Amino acid sequence: MSLVSDKYNLLGGSSSFLGAAIEPERNTPNGLGAYQYFERGAIYAKFSLGNAFEVHGAILGKWGSLGWENSVLGFPISDESPTPEIQAPYRISWFEGGAIVWTPDNGARVIIGAIFNRWSYLGAIDGLGSPGAELKRPGIPLTDELITPDGRGRYSHFANASIYWTAQTGANEVFGDIKDEWASKGWERSALGYPIAEPRRMFGSSTLYQDFEQGSIYSTSSPGNVFSAIRFPHIFAMTGGLSISWYDFGLLLPDNDVISVKFTGKLGLNTRMTLKSAPNINWWKAISLWSPVRGDLEEIWNQDNINSASIDIPHTELASSDVYLLFKKAKVGGVHTGMYWLNRADRMIGNDVVFEWLAD
Repeated sequence: MSLVSDKYNLLGGSSSFLGAAIEPERNTPNGLGAYQYFERGAIYAKFSLGNAFEVHGAILGKWGSLGWENSVLGFPISDESPTPEIQAPYRISWFEGGAIVWTPDNGARVIIGAIFNRWSYLGAIDGLGSPGAELKRPGIPLTDELITPDGRGRYSHFANASIYWTAQTGANEVFGDIKDEWASKGWERSALGYPIAEPRRMFGSSTLYQDFEQGSIYSTSSPGNVFSAIRFPHIFAMTGGLSISWYDFGLLLPDNDVISVKFTGKLGLNTRMTLKSAPNINWWKAISLWSPVRGDLEEIWNQDNINSASIDIPHTELASSDVYLLFKKAKVGGVHTGMYWLNRADRMIGNDVVFEWLAD
């Protein structure tokens, strides 16, 4: 008895869907396993795995066209079965290095490498990923993994998304309005370049954004409100103050300040920015929309009995490559001092954003 014969008997022998044997069992050319062919399929076993699996139909043909067990896929590690998300007639076989999925409309498609890893992660695990990540199941593959026209990366299209990979950016999915906007600009050959992160929402905002090599795309909850910001952080030598990130809000900042932020989605791409001060805050506080070249573009401030101020900002102004948020307060002698620099002011696009100075 052998791994192959044991599997054949477990499936039902000659009365199974595989039918009768058409050749004897043989070792694979690489010496790592054994195989045997039957009327309607084959069984392959890798000795180190200690198990055997059947492969048949279009999936077997696809695997063979790639080089069988000597291909990037390696040996099968599952029988052919219905896909996890959609039942028959969609079928899948898992291999050491990826998967082959068959559908009536697209035939057998192969998913491998980093794109396979991302696809598998998104399809099999909900609710994980980095902070703010927007996970979406890509669904069944519509293409094999392909080389991008610029020759730098690889991609696969799926029913609900596309996944693009380069050695520099890794594998990231693109979907929905953001994908459509990116495609309209020319995909990876556009000024945006490749995606460098997954789509995200900002602190519960209804605005979805995705970062690319040379910019970002924003999409609000209102259909058709999608906007490309061709930008990426310019690094300037700041004089005074501390550079902070969006994830520093709500934490104790170095000068004993605590500032909170709250996002509320809007039906549109423009932004309303509000600064509030807690009841115990009396001294002057301000937020400037600031450029190292052009200075203060807009400013809102609170002081004494004025504890709330707002301003409306066009999305085109926030998308400029040199725009920061500068948080200021009155220091000793009443001098207005820039305390904290926040990059990526464009994150506010399409939102009502409320900052509240809670402690001083």
